[in-house]
Amino acid sequence: MGYFEVLDIETFVISDCIEVYCICCTDGGNVLDFHYGGDDVFLKFLKSLTKPQYCFWVHNLTYDALVLLKYIDKNCTDMTWFSKNYNIYWIKFKYKNINIELKCFYKFLPLPLNTLASKILNKEKFIFPYKVLNGDFLKIGLWYPVPGAFNSDNEYKIFIAKNGSGSIDIKKYLIRYCKNDVMLLSELVNKFNSSLGGKNLKLLTYSYSISSYAVKYCIYKYNTFQRKLPQNLEYIIRESYFGGRCEVFGNPLENEYVYHFDFRGMYSQCMKEQLPTYNFKYVEVNTISNPGFYKITFTSNLNIPVLPVRTDLLYFPNGQYTGTYWYEEINLFKEEGGIINQIHFAILCDVDNCLEGFSQEFDDFRLEGICQNIIGKLIINSLYGRLGVRDWGFKDVISKEPIVDAVSYIKVHNMYVNKIKYKTNNYTNVAIASAITSKARIRLYKTFKNIICGGGRLLYCDTDSVVAAFTNQNMLDIKTSSGLYFDSKKTDTLIKRALFAGPKTYSIVFKNNKNVTKIKGIPKNSISYEQFELLFLSNSFLKIIAQPTLYKKNYLYKIESLTKTIKLNNYKKRIFIDNYTNTTPLIKVPTIDR
Repeated sequence: MGYFEVLDIETFVISDCIEVYCICCTDGGNVLDFHYGGDDVFLKFLKSLTKPQYCFWVHNLTYDALVLLKYIDKNCTDMTWFSKNYNIYWIKFKYKNINIELKCFYKFLPLPLNTLASKILNKEKFIFPYKVLNGDFLKIGLWYPVPGAFNSDNEYKIFIAKNGSGSIDIKKYLIRYCKNDVMLLSELVNKFNSSLGGKNLKLLTYSYSISSYAVKYCIYKYNTFQRKLPQNLEYIIRESYFGGRCEVFGNPLENEYVYHFDFRGMYSQCMKEQLPTYNFKYVEVNTISNPGFYKITFTSNLNIPVLPVRTDLLYFPNGQYTGTYWYEEINLFKEEGGIINQIHFAILCDVDNCLEGFSQEFDDFRLEGICQNIIGKLIINSLYGRLGVRDWGFKDVISKEPIVDAVSYIKVHNMYVNKIKYKTNNYTNVAIASAITSKARIRLYKTFKNIICGGGRLLYCDTDSVVAAFTNQNMLDIKTSSGLYFDSKKTDTLIKRALFAGPKTYSIVFKNNKNVTKIKGIPKNSISYEQFELLFLSNSFLKIIAQPTLYKKNYLYKIESLTKTIKLNNYKKRIFIDNYTNTTPLIKVPTIDR
C-alpha cells in the first residue's frame, strides 16, 4: 500500500448536525490529536502537516469523508473523489501546496475494526458511551457511567471493570479512545502490508479495494482475464449467474442431535476446476454434453430441487420454468430425476484451469498465519465476485455545479453529487463467475445427499455451510468428496437448540450455552432465543424502536429515531409443514413487474 499514515475522527451531534470533536492521526509514527470541536479542529490538523504529500488510511471513509466534506470544501482546493453506490473509496484535496488523500482501508479488510483488532492483533477497542454524545457534550466535564449510555449491559459491565464506577473526564477519555483506534488501525495496516510483502505491494497502491487488487494480481502473475466475452453473448450468459443457496428445510425435533457443517475453501476448490475461457459460440443443439451455457425449459418434481429461479428472490422451486444454466448443474438436475422439456440453444466454449495457480497460491498463503488466513480468504472470494460485475456501472462525481450528462444529482452542502454512467474495465468475465457459483451449488447439493444418506435431516444451508439433525449422535464419520468439514471440538459445531425462521434469520444455542440470534435488518443478538421462539411461533411482529441515531440517505447523515417492524414468520422460499419442523418446495414462484 506504499507510503501511508492513518487517521480517525470522533464526532458529536448538535442541533441535528454532526460536528467533528477530535481528529487523531499518525505522522512519521507519532500519534497526534487535535480536539475541542468544529472547523478549528480541522484547521489545526491541516496546519500540522509539513510534508508535500500525505496518504491517510481511514477505516470507514464513507462516514468520515462525508462529515469532513464541509470542512474540506471551506479550507481546501482541487477536491475529487471516487465513490460508487454511496460508498467512498478515496477522496483527494489540496491544502496550500500539500496534496492529501484519504483512502478507505475497510475496502481492503471489510470487517469491523474491533473484529480485526481482536482476531489479528489480539487487542480490543475501547468502549465508549456514544449515547452521551449530544448537544450538551462540550459542557460535560466529569461524568459518571450509567447503563443507559452504552449499547448493552455487557458493554457497561466491561467499561466499569476497566475504568471503575467513579467519575470520568469524558472529553479526555474520548481523545484516548480515538488515539487507541488510530494505533490499532496503524498496526493493522502494517500487518496487512507485511503479510502481502511478497505479493507485489506496488499493485496495492493502484488498487482501491481487495477485489481490485485480486484482479490486478491475477493478471500480473497469471496473465488471466484478457479474454473478453462478445457483448451479445455476455448478456445471455449473465442470465445463468446466480448467487449462493440459502434456505430453511426444517427445525429440530426433541430427540435429534444437531450439528453445524462447513466447507473448507468452497470457492477456492471450485476455482481450481476447469472453467469457461475461450471460443464462446452460439449453437443450436439437442443434447447437453459439451461445456457451455444452455437455455432450457425444464420440469422439476424433487424434494430438494436443483436448479435456481430468480424473481424477487433466489428460489429453488418445483414446476416448469425456463432459464439458462451451466451444463454441469443441468446434468446434476437430470441425474436427480429432473425433466428437460426443451433445449432452446447453447453457448458452448473451451475450458481450462485458468484460476488453479491463483487459487492454490492463496490457499497456501492462508496457512501462514491468522492475518494471512483472513486476507487470503477475502482475496479468493472477491476475485470471482469481481469477475461477475458488469463492464459498466455508475459512479458518483462531485462538482460545484450539476453535470449536464449526469443521470441524476443531489446537493450536499455547497456541492453537487452527480450519478454518472461509466465503463469499468475489461477485467470482467461473467462466464467464469457463473461457472464458479454453479460448481459451488453443485458441491452443496451433493453434501445434502451425503447427509441424507448418512441418516441426517437437513435444517438449514447458507452458501458453504449446512445445519443438519441426526437421531444418532455417533454420526461424526460423515465426510464428502466435496470438502465438507466437521470438527467436534469447535464450539460452533455442536448445537443444543436451534430455530430457523428464514434466510439469515435464526436463533441458535450452542452446547457451550452461547446464543447467536440473527435477524436481517437489526443488530446481532438483539433478542434472546426464548424471545425469538415466542415471536416466531406466535406469528407476532417484532418492533424495534432505536435510540436517536445516525442513518445515511443520499450522502447525508441524519439524526432520527427509527422504528423497525419485523415479522419473523414470513418465509417465502419453501413452505413450512409439520408444526414448522419440515418444509416443502414451492410449486410456483412469485412474479414481479419488471
